[in-house]
Amino acid sequence: MSKYADNNLNVEHDCLTREHDPIEWCPDCFIPITKSADTLPWNKKPVVPSGLEYPERLNDWVEYCKLWRERKGFHTWWDNLPEKAMLIVTEISEMVEAHRSDENSMWNSVQEELADAVIRCFDLAGSLGFDLQTAMEKKMNINEKRPMKHGKRY
Repeated sequence: MSKYADNNLNVEHDCLTREHDPIEWCPDCFIPITKSADTLPWNKKPVVPSGLEYPERLNDWVEYCKLWRERKGFHTWWDNLPEKAMLIVTEISEMVEAHRSDENSMWNSVQEELADAVIRCFDLAGSLGFDLQTAMEKKMNINEKRPMKHGKRY
């Protein structure tokens, strides 16, 4: 059993010493464990539908999601901001519910629901004309200056 330090807490953890199957969930910490970096889902290139190129920059994704939503006939603006915000919350709730499901389907379901929430966030940012890239850079600069755990216990 090895020690694993996380945010100044020492947690008994043997994930680093025992063998795991690809995308096996560690029963101790509930994180995905893989045998090699090549088997991690986020290390694989996405399958892109023919003729469609996905954006590379964050603000391009924001615009992409806004245009997709417009093509599908949905409306996003200040007048329905509370509705759109609650739809983001709903996607997060669905992600938590997916986490409660069978381990074999959990990984893909959690990932899909998180993607739904991000797509809704990007659409909202694009529809309201926000420069999300700059806003995130500014916010992360503020966050970097905060103390560990923002000075709280958790």
